[in-house]
Amino acid sequence: PRMHRSSPPVHLCLGLIILLCAPAPSLAQGDDLGPAHLIVTTREAPPFAMQAEDGSWQGISIEFWEQIARELHPQYEYRELPLGEMLQGVA
Repeated sequence: PRMHRSSPPVHLCLGLIILLCAPAPSLAQGDDLGPAHLIVTTREAPPFAMQAEDGSWQGISIEFWEQIARELHPQYEYRELPLGEMLQGVA
């Protein structure tokens, strides 16, 4: 019998898009004065990440990250980087 592959579910595709556009945390080296903190890199990618006039970040991916941060309580800061530099940082 011939196997038929169906297309991936819409929610799976949406989840992958969100993860690809989501802020990418990377660990900054800690020092003797305190623990390491996360540098959360992001870039303009509406509706996932958008920077407001006051410099704050908002969007689907930002909300997703901030929910994780509320649960884990890490020290972090946002840093805008081009996609290539974000991928290098993750590597």
